[in-house]
Amino acid sequence: TWWGGNLKGVALYPVVLNVANKLVYSMHEYPKSVFAQTWFSDPSYPNNMDDVWNVHWGYIFKAQTAPLFMGEFGSKLETVSDQQWLDKLTDYVDGDLDLNGTRDIPASQCGMSWTYWSLNPNSGDTGGILKDDWTTVDAVKMSYIQASLAPQIGSAAAASQRISFPVTLSAAAPAA
Repeated sequence: TWWGGNLKGVALYPVVLNVANKLVYSMHEYPKSVFAQTWFSDPSYPNNMDDVWNVHWGYIFKAQTAPLFMGEFGSKLETVSDQQWLDKLTDYVDGDLDLNGTRDIPASQCGMSWTYWSLNPNSGDTGGILKDDWTTVDAVKMSYIQASLAPQIGSAAAASQRISFPVTLSAAAPAA
């Protein structure tokens, strides 16, 4: 696969740290326009993408091995293939792990975390969320990712999805 797209080794050789719960695996995912991987030519494309993602990195999320963060994904969306890819990718990261149109994770569980590559418009192979004037948002790209966005901080939806976790201090902070 491409740079950052193959986390198959985690299955046999997971990173083990001295302190638990401090590791996040991050992958990159791109469409055919960035690099023509063999799976884009498969007769079942785009319905084969769940198998591709499950093999390369999705299994980490499914097994809850560690948190998974898609650090990069993007496209200029100039081809039908790229549009199909992004549609399937957003379904997948939102929890439709077999791409059959049904969310496969519990309603209380969030999908995968991600960042879109890139905000700036001058990324040569993907363009950006912003158009060439560096001000206008690309409404077409936003229409693909809008439903997958996390709730805005401070919104009622964000408040209902807060995650609590214990914090243990090793020592009291020194007095100022």
